[in-house]
Amino acid sequence: MTVNRTNPDQYQLRFPAGLRDRVKAIADHNGRSMNAEIIAMIESAQDGGSAEAARFKALLDEERQASSRALKMVDQQMDMLLDYRDIVRRANGQIVQQAKIIESICYIVTSLEAAPDDDVLALVERMLTAAKAVQADHEPADVKEAREELRKLDKAIEKADDLLKKP
Repeated sequence: MTVNRTNPDQYQLRFPAGLRDRVKAIADHNGRSMNAEIIAMIESAQDGGSAEAARFKALLDEERQASSRALKMVDQQMDMLLDYRDIVRRANGQIVQQAKIIESICYIVTSLEAAPDDDVLALVERMLTAAKAVQADHEPADVKEAREELRKLDKAIEKADDLLKKP
């Protein structure tokens, strides 16, 4: 051991085989110089590791805060998605209402006493077809299922009526 006479706080240190590489790896991992890492190890050993525990606690607190912020952001995004879903539902409802209005107008035009010319009737038929398609495309799934069940029931009633009409 040699003491540097110009700076008595310096100390030359001999490492056993492999220890220098391990200290270097730890220092690199912690973002410190080897000298700073050795000092941190000595201080940690002197205070029973409480400094290192405090550092880990601070890191854990930072992680908790970051997690809390991320959770708040997810909650806000979920609220936005739910709002968007409600807007889309209302828009779909309005689209269906407008298609029903167009359908009603088409029926009114086709039932006029003075029949419109063929071009107008062709246009009305295309509008009626489009209005029905829009209604079908924007109808909720449960309504579509109920309508399909009603169609099946209507067919069954028609068959029963046909059987009753036969002698």
